[in-house]
Amino acid sequence: MVQLEQEYDKQQYRNTLMELKAPQEGVVMELVTHTEGTVIPSGSVVMRLVPLNDPLKAEVNISNQDVGFIASGQKVRVKLTSYQFQKYGMIDARVDRVSADASEKKQGADPAHSLTYKTLLTLDKQQLERDGHVFALRSGMHVTAEIKLGKRTVLEYLLSPIQKTISEAGTER
Repeated sequence: MVQLEQEYDKQQYRNTLMELKAPQEGVVMELVTHTEGTVIPSGSVVMRLVPLNDPLKAEVNISNQDVGFIASGQKVRVKLTSYQFQKYGMIDARVDRVSADASEKKQGADPAHSLTYKTLLTLDKQQLERDGHVFALRSGMHVTAEIKLGKRTVLEYLLSPIQKTISEAGTER
């Protein structure tokens, strides 16, 4: 009888090791496997969870040539690829933080534009609204951020290629 109780206790303990519990409510975004009984190596990521009640943030990549003009708290306008911005509008946001170091883009990218800085944006709203309908944001939606880096007149904009050519004329490496 004692041996059965010990075996039962062992099995109960093993069952607790097979159960995964999240620290808070969330939605499963990615699963490594869908097959029951699959062996997963130690230390592997099993799934990706998105907390239910946490507000979504946007992660964007800022090019190496623009990162010097980005500051925490700076205003940003965010477009969602899922919703035409001309029809549904944009979401206001602020720069939360910029990564301390650059990461490299995929291979095949132009070397001058291959380094980017991951930047986290805090969104002012968690949905878009149009004609009384609410369109909720979802984790994983693709976004484009418009960050105002400076002011130029139309004439300055049109003349900038000419100014660049003049300033670089007659120079060699």
